[in-house]
Amino acid sequence: LAAPTCQISCCKTCSLMLVPKAHMQAEGEIVLPEDIHDDEVKIPDEALAQSRQSSRKAELEPVEFLGVSDAETHIVLLGDSTLDNARHVGAEGQSVGAQLEKRCKQRGWNMTLLAQDGSTLDDVARFQIPFIPDDATHIVLSASGNNLLMLLNQLSAADFSPSALWSVVKDGLQEVAKSYRRILEAIKSNGCHLACCTVYRPDFSHLFLRTLASMSLGLHNTRIHEI
Repeated sequence: LAAPTCQISCCKTCSLMLVPKAHMQAEGEIVLPEDIHDDEVKIPDEALAQSRQSSRKAELEPVEFLGVSDAETHIVLLGDSTLDNARHVGAEGQSVGAQLEKRCKQRGWNMTLLAQDGSTLDDVARFQIPFIPDDATHIVLSASGNNLLMLLNQLSAADFSPSALWSVVKDGLQEVAKSYRRILEAIKSNGCHLACCTVYRPDFSHLFLRTLASMSLGLHNTRIHEI
């Protein structure tokens, strides 16, 4: 799979509003009008200096995160390798957990990484949710990608037969969505703010797999939004 490009969104009851990637022009791309070129876009030095000064000030000032004070904030990461990605990024300190831990320490916040590389929804339910700290205030969930990979393996074992395709798209994805809903219900019972990551699109080279992934992920991610 390609490096994760996490698309963040919120379920209907979530208080943490983050912008889905679908609202961007393209993956990591900023599109300028045709009549404007990179070398024509100039930002005054004075404006840059003010921006840097404001950023430094914001890093030092205490804030309330969704109504929770610095002293009380405790962020918990649940899910799979999208959040527990230290094994995949190589450089030390560049993983999601390491970067978030650094920022949390700057704020005086607490952070707990319960996400485990390779986890399925069942793993999250059995081995992560029961260990959410009692003082947790915010939870970030990225899960179900490995469940979808299991469905893909089922298709491959069945040589992508029409009956297997129908079974996976109709029944398999629906079962994953039901499991996801049960996970959310268990997490929301803790009374924490919750943010959910949709599943990123894998970098398949084969046109058939790209088309299948695009269709299946579109349906699955839509269901996550609806939940």
